[in-house]
Amino acid sequence: MRLLAAVVVIGGLLVSAQPALAGTPAAGDGAAALPAARGEGWQPEIQTPDPVTLPRTTKEITPFATPLSPTQPKALSGATKGPGATLKADGAARAAIRRADMPTLRGASPQAGPDDPPTGLYCTEAITRSTSVSGTPNQTNYAASVSYLAEFGCNFWLDAAYIATGVIDRGRFDGQLLYTSAPRSYGQTYYGASSGGVGIPAELFDGGRNVEIAFELYLLAPIGVYWGGCFPIPGLRYLLCEGLGTDLLHIVVGTGPFGTGLQPPVIRHVALGDSYSSGTGAPPYSDALCRRSPATFSNLITGTLLPGLPVDRPTLAACHGAKTIDLYASQHPGVPPQLDAIQPHTRLVTLTIGGNDLGFAAKLTGCYLGADCSGGDRWSPHKSFPRYRSSSRPCTGRSGRRCTPAANSWC
Repeated sequence: MRLLAAVVVIGGLLVSAQPALAGTPAAGDGAAALPAARGEGWQPEIQTPDPVTLPRTTKEITPFATPLSPTQPKALSGATKGPGATLKADGAARAAIRRADMPTLRGASPQAGPDDPPTGLYCTEAITRSTSVSGTPNQTNYAASVSYLAEFGCNFWLDAAYIATGVIDRGRFDGQLLYTSAPRSYGQTYYGASSGGVGIPAELFDGGRNVEIAFELYLLAPIGVYWGGCFPIPGLRYLLCEGLGTDLLHIVVGTGPFGTGLQPPVIRHVALGDSYSSGTGAPPYSDALCRRSPATFSNLITGTLLPGLPVDRPTLAACHGAKTIDLYASQHPGVPPQLDAIQPHTRLVTLTIGGNDLGFAAKLTGCYLGADCSGGDRWSPHKSFPRYRSSSRPCTGRSGRRCTPAANSWC
């Protein structure tokens, strides 16, 4: 997982990295880029089937290849009304159509309105869905699950049908597909269904807080008749309706946005280091041994916006008296190495370290009491951690000269 930013203080020197929205591709030619799913640990599950061609047509069909946006129901002049897509046919063509009993969808058959004649020919859709949340926020197991069943039913026989379903983000990454099912093709039929589901890892993806289930259908009417209207369907909305006046209707219906139950995304923050980060001197402490204070700077930046998201309250792993080695090893019994606090979804790390390696407190006290502070040995991490010294190139001091043991320079 890529960190969004790191802010480090080493021996009193502040070093910061320019924040950048993780997972956001660069925009080309000055155009704004749609943010991509954040996190290398999860990517949307998108089916990419080969195009198909329905009987009697030359149109190659690929699911969710057409841009989608909410659209109002519409119909040709004189089209028969019904709870969904209706046919328009003259008496002779209507009489030749093979009728079917409307199948039960979601436990009830759609009922025609008072303005619809009993001889109306139509197809309607239904989507049932469920959501659940598992795990704990700020843990990698925190996730939402979305599952669904999408159905269509007609009161006559179609010559062919092709359907696909998907889950679309309706929040931070509005319009991005998070999941698509494998499409299904039918010959002559009056019923079809598609089911699916997706798990959304909340700490690895900033979207998925609000989603919409989309149901795409290509419906081929019998020879000699054509589609007359896309009329309202209770509980659903149209995202596309094209092909009225022809025998091949292409529609996409959706549930409209709904919440998955996940908390809003935040920048997860881990604060590491010594007393500068733990909050020594600002009691009361939540941890007396490490002197961790709610008034430390890492707590005070909670809520600060970085690329559109607020910084979360930190996981405070900093500890009074910590040295560089305590990032990697336990400083006190029962206190884990500080780097253990960083998780795959951590995006901001703040660190102050080095003062205790230098004996900062003792040196400052000595200087205050009159000791000679005009010179002295400089501290180098290689003195404490010689295994980190590289042998691949000569070591040089600040002046660029090669170091020698007697030179007592930074190496």
